[in-house]
Amino acid sequence: MVSFLVKRPIAVLVSLVAFLVLGFITTQQLPVSLLPSIDIPEISVQVDNPNMDALDMENTITRKMRAGLMQVSGLDKISSKSRDGHSFIHMRFNYGTDIDYSFMEVNEKIDAMMRWLPKTTLRPGVIKASASDIPVFDIAVTYKNSEQQDFLSLSEFVSRIIRRRIEQLPEVAIADMSGITNPQVVITPIPEKLHAHNLTINSLTNAFRQQNTRLGAVTLRDGFYQYAVNIRSQASSPNDIENIMLKAGSRIVRMKDVADVSIEPKAEQGEFLFNGKKGVVLSIIKNSNTRMQDLQLSFSHLLKELRNDYPNLEFSLSRDQTQLLDVSINNLKQNLVYGFVLAFLLMFLMLGSFRFSSLMAITIPASLVITMLVFYLVGLTINIISLSGLILGAGMMIDNSIIVIDNITQYRQRGDKLFAACVNGTNEVIRPLITSVLTTCAVFVPLIFLSGISGALFFDQATAIAIGLIVSLLVSILIIPVLYNLMHNDKDIVKRIINSRFRLVNVYEKGLKVVYPNRKIFVLIFLLFVPAGYYLYQNIEKQLIPEITHNDFVVKLDWNEKVTMEENSGRCKDVYRFLEHDINDMTFFIGQQQFLLNREHENSISEVDIVVAVAAAELKQVRNNLSNYLKSYYPAATFTIQNTRNVFESLFQTSEPPLVIKLRNRFNDNLPEKVIVDELLVDKNVFEQENSMALKESLVLEIDFDKLYLYDVPYNQLLNKLKSELQANNFSQVVFNQRLIPVVLSSESPRLHRILKKSFVRNNKGVLIPLRDLLSIHHQQTYKTIPADRQGKYVPLIVNIEGKDIVQAKSTVEQKLLKYPNLSYDYAGSWLRNLKTNRELMYVLSISVLLLFFILAAQFESLIQPFIVLLEVFIDIAGALLLLKLFGVSLNVMSAIGIIVMSGIIINDSIIKVDTINRLRSTGMGVEQAVYEAGYRRFNPIVMTSLTTILALVPLFFTSGLGVELQLPLAISVIGGMSLGTIVSLYFIPAFYGLIYDRGRG
Repeated sequence: MVSFLVKRPIAVLVSLVAFLVLGFITTQQLPVSLLPSIDIPEISVQVDNPNMDALDMENTITRKMRAGLMQVSGLDKISSKSRDGHSFIHMRFNYGTDIDYSFMEVNEKIDAMMRWLPKTTLRPGVIKASASDIPVFDIAVTYKNSEQQDFLSLSEFVSRIIRRRIEQLPEVAIADMSGITNPQVVITPIPEKLHAHNLTINSLTNAFRQQNTRLGAVTLRDGFYQYAVNIRSQASSPNDIENIMLKAGSRIVRMKDVADVSIEPKAEQGEFLFNGKKGVVLSIIKNSNTRMQDLQLSFSHLLKELRNDYPNLEFSLSRDQTQLLDVSINNLKQNLVYGFVLAFLLMFLMLGSFRFSSLMAITIPASLVITMLVFYLVGLTINIISLSGLILGAGMMIDNSIIVIDNITQYRQRGDKLFAACVNGTNEVIRPLITSVLTTCAVFVPLIFLSGISGALFFDQATAIAIGLIVSLLVSILIIPVLYNLMHNDKDIVKRIINSRFRLVNVYEKGLKVVYPNRKIFVLIFLLFVPAGYYLYQNIEKQLIPEITHNDFVVKLDWNEKVTMEENSGRCKDVYRFLEHDINDMTFFIGQQQFLLNREHENSISEVDIVVAVAAAELKQVRNNLSNYLKSYYPAATFTIQNTRNVFESLFQTSEPPLVIKLRNRFNDNLPEKVIVDELLVDKNVFEQENSMALKESLVLEIDFDKLYLYDVPYNQLLNKLKSELQANNFSQVVFNQRLIPVVLSSESPRLHRILKKSFVRNNKGVLIPLRDLLSIHHQQTYKTIPADRQGKYVPLIVNIEGKDIVQAKSTVEQKLLKYPNLSYDYAGSWLRNLKTNRELMYVLSISVLLLFFILAAQFESLIQPFIVLLEVFIDIAGALLLLKLFGVSLNVMSAIGIIVMSGIIINDSIIKVDTINRLRSTGMGVEQAVYEAGYRRFNPIVMTSLTTILALVPLFFTSGLGVELQLPLAISVIGGMSLGTIVSLYFIPAFYGLIYDRGRG
């Protein structure tokens, strides 16, 4: 094959140009996104019943739904949180489950359960999670003039105009909204006029109900024709309501004669503020197959138009993930270019020939462009994960070319003609090069078996590297010999390269002459790195993902007081004024939000989520200032301050505490008593004080059944009276502007004490009995939120692990809980997930080593020589862990993958060296002579392939961004392992080979 191609250089070059042109074209068509488009194996169920408190929601609705949903196939975990009026059930499935099928199955289960739920329960909403559902940015719409307060008009305008204009963009899937103020029709009776016409409030409500009945549509026949006749509601506008007729004795009056009718804002349970100003927020979610650059371009044009068209409104972007993408993608591309330049300069310095260096430099751009073509064909996108895989593979892409060119040059040094050197030099290394690519791919393939999101995300990285390596292999063995034959017919260049080789090899040979005769001692020294690596593994910090720099943080705040929405909003504005000059912007999500997909801001009226954007250098100071302010002015408030989660952290759920105790009653499903929980929380050495579940104070109406029977009042009649009084202000609905809006009688909320004082109920004898004689009121403290899982309700307690490791913290907790035999507990937290991930990574490493053994055994046709090569892996891991420790980087998913990747890369050099020794021995050469000759022949390729891979990763140390921060631990582990691995390949492999096969001289 090589001989055939070298004889036809024009055909080869034309084919190469054709592939490059196709690659350039398809590169422009590839979707660009922050992360791969994957289905997150999660489904959320939102249940609403406005008339139930948290405990009733859990006992009556949520528990039944959990039991029914546990039967869904593929379910891994299920948990729920019940609050007043609503509950949230979170379902996580085993990765690989068909989430679309699970989505349908969940809906079927819910439909079947609806008959068992209270009739007032609304049909639960079901949300299927996806990486593409995470908003790329938020846009806040506020009035420029803070004195404008017509938020009803603003809400209507944003809902009908702004949202539609945004969703008309083909790149936008949905604009999820919150902060909307809804309208209501308010009928305010005028007592004097009612009395003058001898009318009551019941007269108004009865007249409205009678004249607001929808008769629907009927079909009438008129001769040969048939017509659909719609009979509309009498009341379809405020003007219609004003003209409703009421009979006052012998007179007819209109509603407007005895009451004022108006459209007013409905009292909402939540609010949105941006920089202290009330507004509406739209979370923009892009189409999954859209290029992020296209969305940025389209939206920037639209935003400019909106600002020009509506100068009285302010449109502000926040939590912009597109900036994260720009910085990350641009930095990764920049690192790719810098790594290429550094590798080119290294080759020039080592070879002393620009022509040879330029020949090898063809490999990377050609391989990358063709790789983009393959990306397009297999459906991969350009994202942080796949692009970082290309950076990691860039150094490896050039390795094959280095080995081919070096081997051809050696044939020319031995006197072969140019054509014969190109053919023989290439053919000789094809088999070990294929083995090298297979061994590298073998360590990546098991990565896709990581459970959960890890396996899904790193599928792109593994695939990117595998494609890049296979393409570079084909370029090296099919294109490089042809170009070498065309460009390098100058024997002087070969002589300069040989002279350069002699200068470098002389240094290496002197070292090998010290190591090989004393190989037993040096093999033992190298083997000491194995227990050293185990020691480092035990003592290095372990995390799920690397630490990521943030320029914003979120405060989850509960005032722990019975504040109104207005008071909560006022306090938030005070917080903004306090930090106004130290921040970039501040977003407040007060109370319940109205998002359809983004359910992370589910709060009560006394709670608020504050997102603060600030310069990264000032973040710590601003956090401390805000913390001190809240503690000083609102001592009753409880709050937590944590970094906001970007897209990557959201997928990995990084906000979960390291270790959580789920505390339960051993003998029943009731929550542990608050007194016991408080006793446990007193010990700050064991539990963190701030993690206690928040309490709420509520009023409880208790029926006095003795007096109920004494006064002969029917129980149902009392309940109906209470329901009527407590919900008397909301009695109907009308269709207005294509929306169904409520009609309320007076805008004032009913007051309990006033109702009990002035309301009566008739007994069976027709006597009016005061409600205050039948009911009593008392205050009660209950939990605001009731969490639960498969085992039922629990109280979560965050374990204090400061100053001690997790195992020690667990032991301390277990000793503490021995005093409470009525309590049971189990563990949760990120530490357990990290432990599972680490076990999986060790399992992946074991599979990788096993695959490597089989490949090497087939290559060498030996069961002993694979051990020579694979032993290097365990030595090199110590180098990777040592560099991680020196740089203060944890062992996380990325650094662990780096170790696995390094294991596949570094043994390529050893494979080539062992293969060369075997070839030399097959010619009759002795072991020692073969070791020295192989060292001479393979010194340049080993050093250059290692240095090019290392130099391709070096630029990651000098740039920033999410992509860089994710890949830096991987780069450190690869550089550490390969730095030690190069020395191992040069000295340990020949020493260990000689120790096995040259026993007579050991």
